[in-house]
Amino acid sequence: MAKTMRIIRDHGQAQKYYHQIEGYNGRLDALQAGFLTTKLRHLAEWNRNRQEVAKRYDQAFAGVDGVVAPFCPDSARSVYHLYVIRVLQREALQKRLAKFGIGTGIHYPVPLHLQEAYRHLQYPAGSFPVCERVASEILSLPMYPQLRPDQSRRVVNEVAAFLSSRHVPVNVDKFNRLLSSAAAILPIPCLTLFAHIISPSRSACLRTRFTNGCTHQAVRNSSGRTWR
Repeated sequence: MAKTMRIIRDHGQAQKYYHQIEGYNGRLDALQAGFLTTKLRHLAEWNRNRQEVAKRYDQAFAGVDGVVAPFCPDSARSVYHLYVIRVLQREALQKRLAKFGIGTGIHYPVPLHLQEAYRHLQYPAGSFPVCERVASEILSLPMYPQLRPDQSRRVVNEVAAFLSSRHVPVNVDKFNRLLSSAAAILPIPCLTLFAHIISPSRSACLRTRFTNGCTHQAVRNSSGRTWR
């Protein structure tokens, strides 16, 4: 019974990220509430700082092939509780960053439909392929209001060095075929988002123009590598 109670109070998990049952998680006891009441006056400033950190990350990763940075539409504003990138060989990158004293997280490695707690819904592996692929690629980088420019720059440099050493192969033709197929069925705003998701090079390496209902792509990639 004690074991079951411990699992219930921790999101239904006995091991981190692996949820056997549905559980609960309550952290706002009186002591925490007292701390947060004092910290609340700094919240707006800290959120602005997080947005500045995210902006620095975005600008730096724009020139790094093999990284899909978070996407935030113009109509929204994120406070970046997390800054989550997508990369191939996620575990290897995480180990390299840890070696250099850079902490990371994975939020989260196991999709809901593959958790033991939801096995009864009968969604086996492969039921949600996009979700499953993304779950294997996401990595949360250091993100907190006091993160200095030199620190975020160091994180980006180590990520870039790892990807450069791995020589992620290019498949520009495949990218163009995917984009051409999408152009036939997607409106322009959705097509822009689609291109962003499948290509980490984003607008820096992709120029798309629409003429008479046709889409023409010009891919510029001097390094010869792009996302597959």
